[in-house]
Order: sequence, then C-alpha cells, then structure tokens
Amino acid sequence: MKKLLIASLIIFTMCGQASQSAELFSSPEDLQNFDAKFYEGPTGQLAMPEVQYVNGENSDSAGDYHKFSPNATSPLFKKIRIKLTNMYRIRNHKQELKEIERQKELMRREAEESGADVNEEGFEVNEDGLANIKIEPEKDMHSESAIKDAVNAEMPGGSNPIALTGDVKKLVAPKDLQMDCDKMEYFEDRNEIEATGHAFLLLPAQKITLKADKFIYNMESNILKAYDNVELTKDGKVIKGDFIVVNLNEESATIDNMTSAMSFLKVEAENATTETDKLILKNGRIFSDVSHRLFFRSSMIGPRIETMLIGEEDWSYIPPVNNAEGAFNIDAEEVYIKATKNHNIVTVKNADIYYRGHEVIRWPSFTAYVNKNNDYFEANYPEIGSIPRLGMFVGPGFVFPTPFDSTIKIAPVLNYKDDLGVGGIVRYKSATNMTDAAYASAPDIWYVKGRQRLDDNLYLQYGMNAYLDDWFMGRHMGKYVAEFIYDDQKSYKDFLGDGRRMRFRHRVGAGYMHDCDINRHGEKINSPMIGTTRLKYMAEIDQSLWSWQNEEERELLDFGIALQGSAAVYGTGDTQVVGRIGPRLHSQYKNWMQDVGYFISAYDDNSPLPRYDTYRYGRSNVYLREALRVHKYLTVAWSGSMNLSGDAPNDQIFQENAFIVSVGPDECKLSLGYDFIRNRTYVGIIVDLDTKGSSLEFDKMEIKNPDRLSKSKDEEKLITFEQTTPTAASKPKQLQYATVIELEDPNKEQL
Repeated sequence: MKKLLIASLIIFTMCGQASQSAELFSSPEDLQNFDAKFYEGPTGQLAMPEVQYVNGENSDSAGDYHKFSPNATSPLFKKIRIKLTNMYRIRNHKQELKEIERQKELMRREAEESGADVNEEGFEVNEDGLANIKIEPEKDMHSESAIKDAVNAEMPGGSNPIALTGDVKKLVAPKDLQMDCDKMEYFEDRNEIEATGHAFLLLPAQKITLKADKFIYNMESNILKAYDNVELTKDGKVIKGDFIVVNLNEESATIDNMTSAMSFLKVEAENATTETDKLILKNGRIFSDVSHRLFFRSSMIGPRIETMLIGEEDWSYIPPVNNAEGAFNIDAEEVYIKATKNHNIVTVKNADIYYRGHEVIRWPSFTAYVNKNNDYFEANYPEIGSIPRLGMFVGPGFVFPTPFDSTIKIAPVLNYKDDLGVGGIVRYKSATNMTDAAYASAPDIWYVKGRQRLDDNLYLQYGMNAYLDDWFMGRHMGKYVAEFIYDDQKSYKDFLGDGRRMRFRHRVGAGYMHDCDINRHGEKINSPMIGTTRLKYMAEIDQSLWSWQNEEERELLDFGIALQGSAAVYGTGDTQVVGRIGPRLHSQYKNWMQDVGYFISAYDDNSPLPRYDTYRYGRSNVYLREALRVHKYLTVAWSGSMNLSGDAPNDQIFQENAFIVSVGPDECKLSLGYDFIRNRTYVGIIVDLDTKGSSLEFDKMEIKNPDRLSKSKDEEKLITFEQTTPTAASKPKQLQYATVIELEDPNKEQL
C-alpha cells in the first residue's frame, strides 16, 4: 500500500526527489560540484525520480550521483564480492573453531599429565576444594546451521510454530483448521461450532491467524464467520474489521469496515473481498495522519541550496481551501494494481488531482511501473525536452515490462533542430541501469547515454554524442565514450579543530573515448578525430578553516581551501596533468547566498582528444554560484566559471554560464534553466510532500497477486562472526579460581 501512494503521487506530479525548499543547495561542496548536478539529465527531463523517506525532518544526503539507497538492489559485482567474502569468512571461521578444539584438547592433556583431579564439569579441583575454571569458547551463534536457521526464520511465510494459548478446548478440523478459545459449543442441528472468549484461529495452509470476539464455523459448508474486533494477520500484515466471512473451500473472504496500517499509511474500505489471487476494496481511501516527508527531485537539474537559512514565517505554500489538511489529495474512480514477479504495475483511471483543495487536473488514465525494491519508477507520461545536437522534442510514451526487473519505454516524437523532423526515444531502466537512446531526423543523428552500477562505488558510464561527467574537469561530449569509474570519498568532521571539516574524494577512470566530430563551446579546435584509451586519476582535498553562523539573522560564512589534482595517460602515449589550489567562500546574507572560489593552476595538456577533454579553465580561474530568493514564490540562481588567464581554447572568459528560475510554493516548484555554453534547456518539477492529511480516495481498488506486492529477491549480506576465545594466535588462558558452592535448591538460583 505504501508503494501505491508513492507511485500515485509521483504519477500526478511527474517529479523526483525534492528538499524543503526546492531551490536550495545541501552543502558548500554541492555548490562546488554544481556543474555535475546541473548538467546531468535523462532524456525527457522528467524520468528516473529519486525518492527519500524521512520521518518528520529533512534528510542530510549529499546527493552524490554514485551513492545509492541502502535498500537498493545490489548490483552484480557487489553480489559476487559478498559471496566470495562470505566463503572466505566461513572457511576461516571453521579453521578457527578447529584450532580452538585443538587447544582445548591440549589443555585437557596437560591437566591429565599433571595428575590433577577433574570434576564432572571438567574443572581441576585442588586440595582446598577450589575449582580451576577452564575458559570455554562462547557458543557459536554463527555456524553454517545457525545461519541457515536464521535465514529461514526471516523468510516470508516462515514455518515458525504458533502456540495456541487457551484454557478450555482446542479443535483440529478436518480442513487443517486449528482453533483455541475460552468457551466452545457444538450445535448439532446446524452442524456448527461456536467459539467465544479470546477466540483464536490458525489456518496453516494459508498461513493466516485470525482473532475475534466470536467464531462460528459450519463444518458442512466449511465456512467460517468472525464477529466484532476481528483481526486477521498474514505475512506480518494486520487487517482489522467488524465482520468477516471466510470460505475455506474457495479460499476467499469478505471483510466489512476494513482498516489496516502499514508504516506511516492507513487503509480504510467499506468492504474488502479476497480471492485466491485477488484483493478488491470498495469505497475506501489510503491516507496518513502522521507527519512523514516524501522528497521528490528529478535528477536533471540543480541547484539545491538547502543550507540557506529560511525562517518559518518565510516558508511559502498555497493556503488551503475549506480547511483542506493535506497538500495533495487524489480522488479516483478505479485503481488497479498488478503485482508480477518483477514489478508492481499501478493503473489509475478517471482521477481528480487536488492541491490544498484546489483542483489541478483530471487524468483519464495513467499506468506506472515500480520494481519490488522501489529502485526506480517509470510511467507512460509524454516525453518533452531538449537534447544538445538533437534539439527539442515532444511525443507520447509507452512502457513495457521486460525481464530482470526492468522496463523499456518507447516514445515516437516530433523533433525541431533548425527544421522539423521526426524521431524516437527508447529508455531502458532497471535497478542498476538507465540507458537512453534516441534518433532525430532533423539533425540526422543518434544519441546514447547510460550508466550501469556495478558496485557501491563502481559504475560504467557510456554515451554517443552525449555530455558525460568528468567531475571538476567539467562535462564533455565525445563521439563514442565508455568508461569504468571508481569514485569514493571520506569526511573527517573535526580534522583541524572543532567544526573544521576535511573531505577527501578520489576517482579512477579507465575507458575508451573517440573525439567529438564537431566543435562545441564556441571553439575552433582542429582534431585528429581518433579514438583511444584513457586511464585517469583525480583527487580533491577540501578543508574548512573558519566558519560562523547566526541563524536568527540568517547570516552564514564558511571559509576553506581546496586542492585538486588530475593525471591522465592515453593509449597513444600522451599525457594530461592538472593541479590547482585555491580558497573558497560559502556565505549567506538574508535571502542571498553565494559560493565564490579561485583556483591557480599548473597544467600540461597534451590530450590527443582536444575537443573532448582539453583543459578549459586555464591557469587562473574564478567560479561563482549565486542564489537569490526574490520572493516566497520566486528564486533565481546562476552558475559561472571564468578563465582569467586568457588561455581557453575558445579565447573567451566564460567557460560555464547557466541560469535557473524556480517558481511556485516550496511544496511544489517548477524549475526552468538554460546552459549558454552547451545551448541546452532544462525543465523540472520538484516536490516536498508531507503525507499528513494527504489521501488517495477510490471507488474501487483491485490488487492482483497481493502476496507479491512487496516481496523482492533476497539480497546478499555479509556474514559476521563474533570473535571466539581463545583464538588461533592466542596462548592458552591462565587458570582462574572460584569457590565451589553447594546449593540447597537448584531452582532458587541459576549459575
């Protein structure tokens, strides 16, 4: 049910993750890495939303593109790594246990050779009646058998026995029905059994437990009725109601006034009917009466200036109408949810969407796909946007489920690039991959851009005629690019004193690049038009030196220094080396926030791919990131980088120049941007939703295969073992002494 509301809200807002104010950066380093966030964008600009769930407060996520949710599906390399690590740990643990047994045997032999008496517990006893206690290893709770038992116990529908606690009768029915209660009566004329008083029922075949004030079971029809305070539990999920009828022959049930809770959501329905593989709810709603933030932000655009201090009185939203409590409310005629092996498919028909009581739109039909771990979302909304070299496009989108927890979206589009044309977009999504491929007839060109996650910090990025990320060296377009990247970072909170944070980040890239076949950025560079391999290492140290903050006056200063270095070697034997250092300042005064930095650089650039990755920022470079909250409903931002030494390939000062305008209330903002260097337009919708008071109301909801709704494949997890004593490298423990105490009653005390 949780996934349903999340998917529905995404459907009707067409957005991704958001923060408390959609136009806010999350940290000074986000501003420094503004280019990497601003210029990242999937085809259509509305795809691949990232979702975060935070109870009652904002998250503190850095938003790094290579970091993933801890609940996300593990990529292939990570699964292999964990399996190999577990095999190694189990083997070592077995060897450790063998060594412990060997040491125990050695200690036992030493005791026998010394002629010492040994009591029943294995203790050596001296003349004074004192026992020499041997140190035994702790009971191993992580043996292979224990691991298997623990895994089986956590599996959905595990076979853990349920104790029936009653003091009168227990019935084992012919249909594997087990009942327990305080009072049980049999009515021969009706062939019925009536149970009252703490009535409890277990259906082992269906793995269902049922509680009620009263049960009536008809042995002839095999129909069970439960009255008042009914509570049905299956797979850990609890459903409550006033009355329930269960047909054990057809394995179906009907519940009146059903209520259920899952996480922060509640479900109510006047009537719920269950069948073998279907659940039908009528005249109900899904809602939340607790505060729970859902952040959505599409991955295509920044900035995120979350560190901007904004007083509660300045927070903006559209006032509610008629005391409407929730920000979003959806009133749908029909909702269909089909849980397949790999996806949850949600279809909403004839839905009216309300924002704070204002009707926004009526949507006739919409279908969305979410995988079991909620790693990604895809839906049949239209595609609209702009891509460099392809131009602008618009067209309908159609989604198809594919194997391996993935989807493919196909969109025929109209295209404009100096002339009208037609084309198509294909997008592949899985838990660990997103790939866009497009063709447009107006420019007559193909476009490919994708990323495959391989491990927590390892991924593969690839593209054709697409801008790809090269960290602080900017975004570059090659004709063909495929590169493996390892990217990791560590942060030390108080490195040079209280509040003086130091962050170290490094990145290794290895791949194949072919130089771009046209000049970009207003450049006129002659290129040999070759393709070659490249091995590149990049690193950064960012040290905070001084900071000051006054929240009441909304004033902030953070001063530090950054050191960056990059070294690349190409398959041709050429090299590129860049080193730069400089101060940076992050500040806020009232509604104005900025980042200013200066780099003095030394570089030796002999890249054989001059159009692709030549160093454009020069020996002397200044960057600025500005954000101004003009009004509660309007924020403007600008990102710029200037080459002051006059050694840029295009002989121009500006090497980065992009504007963003964000309009709307803080709960839901529309962001528009334009990159003057790459000639690219950005469009995005950002939402920060508090679920309290929000609801999805429906006349009918049908869930196909409800048992599969939230089940996902088991993820590989690292096995850990508690250290046992003595270890293989340790010496036998010295014997300790304890007085032997004779106990009168062994039940009074426990040793």
